[in-house]
Amino acid sequence: MISELRPKDADGWEYAQRTARQVSELLKAGVPSGSIAVVGASKGATIAVVASHLVRNPEVNYVLLGTCHPTLVEVWKQGGLNLTGNVLSIYDVADDEYSGSCEELLSLAQGKGLNHHDELVLQVGTGHGILYQPLPEWVLPTVKWANQEW
Repeated sequence: MISELRPKDADGWEYAQRTARQVSELLKAGVPSGSIAVVGASKGATIAVVASHLVRNPEVNYVLLGTCHPTLVEVWKQGGLNLTGNVLSIYDVADDEYSGSCEELLSLAQGKGLNHHDELVLQVGTGHGILYQPLPEWVLPTVKWANQEW
């Protein structure tokens, strides 16, 4: 398992490249693609989105927590970003400040390396606050997705 705490002011693009390199190293070491899961929350989820684009492996699993704000989705679309792999998006219905639906990105990625995908809209009501504690509403689906139990 590779896990690290990203510095607060880390450059997202650099960390996406770093994450993509780590995934590539796991693949080169013989780890099956389906056994790899990249999970990110908020800025970490934006890093995971870009890593998905860079890795381009349809079997790697991604969980995106609290990202896909419409403004960010527009930037990704304009940049030609393409989600690949098995992608689960999770956000709270009350989080209109920092996140939103990834459906548009998921739709655009159909037939371009996106394999299995789903989106879970939580009804917790705390907005981005869902990320500040390990709530079963997002932890359990994340673990199931990482284990390919979908």
